[in-house]
Amino acid sequence: MKLNFSYKGDIKSTVIYACLVSLAVIVLSSTYESSLAAEQIKVVKNLTIKNATTPGLAINSDTNNIYAVFYRSNNGITNLYMLSSADNGSSFTKPVRVNDKEGDAGGYAMNWWSPPIRFGSDNEIFVSWSKVVPAEGPFGNIVDFRLAKSVDNGKTFEPTIYPTKDLPVSEKGYADLAISNNGTILMPYVNNELIIANGSALGYDMNKLDYDTQINLLRSADGGENFHGLTLEKEGCQCCDTATTVGPDGEVFIAYRDSSRDDPRLSDYSDEYIQNYVDPESESYKNSSAIQQGLAQAPIYSTTRDNFIIHTVDNGSGLVYSDPEPVQEIEWYMNGCPSTGPAMEFDTSGILHVGYFTGNGTDGAGYYYVNSADKGHTFGDPVPVYTGEFVPPSHRAIDLAVDNNNNIWMTFITHPQEDNGYDNVGLSDLDESNHIDRFLNVATLDNSGSKVGEISFPIKFENGGISDPKIVPLPEGVIMGFSVNDDFKMITMKI
Repeated sequence: MKLNFSYKGDIKSTVIYACLVSLAVIVLSSTYESSLAAEQIKVVKNLTIKNATTPGLAINSDTNNIYAVFYRSNNGITNLYMLSSADNGSSFTKPVRVNDKEGDAGGYAMNWWSPPIRFGSDNEIFVSWSKVVPAEGPFGNIVDFRLAKSVDNGKTFEPTIYPTKDLPVSEKGYADLAISNNGTILMPYVNNELIIANGSALGYDMNKLDYDTQINLLRSADGGENFHGLTLEKEGCQCCDTATTVGPDGEVFIAYRDSSRDDPRLSDYSDEYIQNYVDPESESYKNSSAIQQGLAQAPIYSTTRDNFIIHTVDNGSGLVYSDPEPVQEIEWYMNGCPSTGPAMEFDTSGILHVGYFTGNGTDGAGYYYVNSADKGHTFGDPVPVYTGEFVPPSHRAIDLAVDNNNNIWMTFITHPQEDNGYDNVGLSDLDESNHIDRFLNVATLDNSGSKVGEISFPIKFENGGISDPKIVPLPEGVIMGFSVNDDFKMITMKI
């Protein structure tokens, strides 16, 4: 079904922190209803864990144990916790703290992405998460990454690892995690380069204006004792999630959104096509000596933004990579942050399934599905899952899982249809009589790409916020995890 949206106003681009603080606050309604057209997906079980936010969710395919992590804050101190289930989500263990040092988790960055959980060849459990830390000079607070490992099925965790300790200060975010079959740890992330101009101003290096943001990677071949950095893509989207999966041949696949300035419309950097997110008349602009002297300026966001996949070609060792392949060559031109990266997973027959958002799809803006039978070298025709004349990106990641019957499950967040339009994406004045401000959607497709089921959970604005939805397969159906209003929801579903 194609849904139409109206919109009024500009899409304002932001750096990562501004993307976060501009999010409207939302809460899940207790009433489930479908706003889509296919057969209703059945809700089997609904579990709520109080005071638990931004969860990660994973299943160990060797043991069928389900693992979940979440942040919990008390008296301003935030920690990360893990719990697990050995009975397909019917019951869970008591939470175990992951970070060894009290309070070594969270901050505003814990809302940017869900902590990934991955498994080693000996069933070790690896968890990565974020922590906002103070930085010297004018940078203020900077996001840092953490990593921990458990060798006893999540009962305890070894001392926390600090993968970025030897890297220069930069604005980092949207990390994912992969453990290759040979034990190599790979962490792709979005890196925004920063400089200190005149010892006091935070800015972007004018000499590297085309390369402010890279898709970088942290790599460890010794279990996390030492990490080394490399760049996968010199021009990446400033605030879009990365994604990883291990292929059937053991190679590690990494998906991301690029930020190419090859478009001829961008060559002259004229005001007709290029806009800075800082208003030249604003006080922050006028008071910046670095900007006035031409040493630094606000980042330029007008680029084409398509999704790409790259993979290792050295048995997952992470030193040699394929050329990046576009998921769909559409050259979507945008001045702003899409904020939604791709998701991907292989099925048991070796088909790679990908879900993504674009503003320039075959059926308009929205969420699409494609697959590849040759390990990401070429892709079939895109299948529209949720599209319209205007579908704003949600500031939340999508997720994708393949169940035991090779059905594809996608989950993503959308805005409701509104005749009056929006005053601004993320900060909208919606009709209060409607009481619905977002939808958390789940769609199921068979392995031919035909939609076989869908359901939408209506969301309304209250205290709290909604996290990235995560979805993993069960022996029958799937389980989806997300947080809303500071509660961790796990919903078991089947077709």
